[in-house]
Amino acid sequence: MKYHSTIVITTFFILIYGQILSQPYTPFPDSNAVWSVCFRTSTYFHTKHYQLEGDTNITTHLYSKLYYNDGLNDSIMDLQSPNTAYYGAIRQDTIQRKVFFIPADTSISIDEFVLYDFSLVAGDSIKIPLIPNFSITGFCTDTVFVSIGGVSRKSILIYFPILNNSTQWLEGIGDIAGLFGYQNQTSTVLLCQSVNDSIIFKYNSPWNWYYSPSFSDSIIFQSCSYHDTLDSLTNNDYLNIESDVISLYPNPLTNSSLIIVPENIQLNNFNLEIFDLHGKKIKTFHNLNNRQLTLSRADFKSKGIYFLQIKSDNYFETIKLLVQ
Repeated sequence: MKYHSTIVITTFFILIYGQILSQPYTPFPDSNAVWSVCFRTSTYFHTKHYQLEGDTNITTHLYSKLYYNDGLNDSIMDLQSPNTAYYGAIRQDTIQRKVFFIPADTSISIDEFVLYDFSLVAGDSIKIPLIPNFSITGFCTDTVFVSIGGVSRKSILIYFPILNNSTQWLEGIGDIAGLFGYQNQTSTVLLCQSVNDSIIFKYNSPWNWYYSPSFSDSIIFQSCSYHDTLDSLTNNDYLNIESDVISLYPNPLTNSSLIIVPENIQLNNFNLEIFDLHGKKIKTFHNLNNRQLTLSRADFKSKGIYFLQIKSDNYFETIKLLVQ
C-alpha cells in the first residue's frame, strides 16, 4: 500500500512540475540591462541604479557582472563614474528557471544563492541570505501570468513572514520593489527596467511611502530617475494619473480609498478580488459597471497589507494596499 502511495505522490509531483515547465518562460537579461530603483530615507529620496554589463567566469559558471551606483551624485547610471562599483555577479538557469547571485560583499555570502526562482508555485518557499549568518524565508502565495511589453510573464506573489511584508516578482524583470527589493519593500520601488536602451518595465501607478520627508500625497514618477536635490518636483509629478492606468488613492487607506478606471479598460466581466497577506480571499466585487469604486475601512477586518486583483476582458493588475 505504501509502495502504491509513493508512486501516486511521485507521479503527481512529476505532472505538476511538467505543467510548470510547459508554460512559456521569459529569461532574465544577461547584458546591457539597467534597473532604476527609487529609495526613501528619513530625509530625502534618490534613485539607485544597477547595471548588468560584461561577463566573468566563477568556478565552472559564466556570470554577468552587476554594477551599482547609489545615485547620490549621478542622476543616471554611468559605468565610467567614480561612484559606480562592482556589486556582484548574476547567472541564470533557464531550465530550472532560477536566477543566481554572488555578492561582491563576501560577508553576506561567499557562494552563489538563488535570487529568484520562477518555478515556484503556491505553497513553495525560498530562502535568501540577507546579512552575515542570517537568511529570510519567503513563501509563494499565488502565481499568475501577466502581459508586460507585449510579452507574457509569470508573476509570483511572495510573502516574507519575518518582515511581515509581501512583494511581487515578474519573470525577466525581478522584484517590483527593486532588483534586491526583499531587503526593504516599504522604502524602495522599481521605477524602470531597460534592456538594450529600451524600457521594458516602468512603474506608472501612484505610490505612497510611509513618513515621506516633504509630502504625503501619492506620486507618479515621470522618468526613470528622481532625486530630491538633483531634480525638482513639478505639478505634473503630483497625482498625474496616466490615461491607461487604474488609480487608487489614497494609499494607505485610513477611512476610504477611491479606485478610478480609465476609459480604455473594458468593464466586461470587470471584477475586483481582495486578498490578505496569506493569500486568503476576503472580499469580491463582481461585474462592476461603474468606473469609480470606493473602498471603505469597513471592508477590511484589520490593519495590514492587502492585494487587490483587478480583472476584466482586456486587463489584469495586482495593486498592493496598506490599510491603517
